[in-house]
Amino acid sequence: EQEVRSALAGAGFDEVVNYSFVAPADLKAMDIESQPILIDNPLSIGQSAMRTTLLPSLVANVARSIRHQASGVRFYEVGRSYAPAPQGGLEGKPVADERHEVAGAIWGCRDGNKSWTSKDAAADFYDAKAAVQSILDALHIENVTFEHCESSHFHPRSATRILAGDVALGTMGELH
Repeated sequence: EQEVRSALAGAGFDEVVNYSFVAPADLKAMDIESQPILIDNPLSIGQSAMRTTLLPSLVANVARSIRHQASGVRFYEVGRSYAPAPQGGLEGKPVADERHEVAGAIWGCRDGNKSWTSKDAAADFYDAKAAVQSILDALHIENVTFEHCESSHFHPRSATRILAGDVALGTMGELH
């Protein structure tokens, strides 16, 4: 975990920490197909489901930064996501399967700041790929391939699955 944090900090990312609870509408807006675990007595509608992915929280962080007139952001989060367990709390089994994940988001100017001395280049898919590659290098993961995939929340031209041999490590792409 520390190696991942160091690699992303070295790539110019700032860590964010979000609640594990999100609004079901946020998951639906991201076209997340997995069914969330709903909280029986939530503090608010905005925190009434356990997140099944880190993406909705990161998108909310980016949107908040845009409202505060940031010219560019690089965020990441290391955290847990939750999926309903097959036994669903029966016979002493846990209600949720917890997955430890890392997710990142890049938006705006490539280096994060507008400057009168340099061209304002927009961050793109290859900036994200470079960040992923820095994590892979830090963890000494070799023989990695990036292959096109279909994803409901990534743009069709840039949805990519990251594989080490036959093991799927994750996905990346431009939000649709």
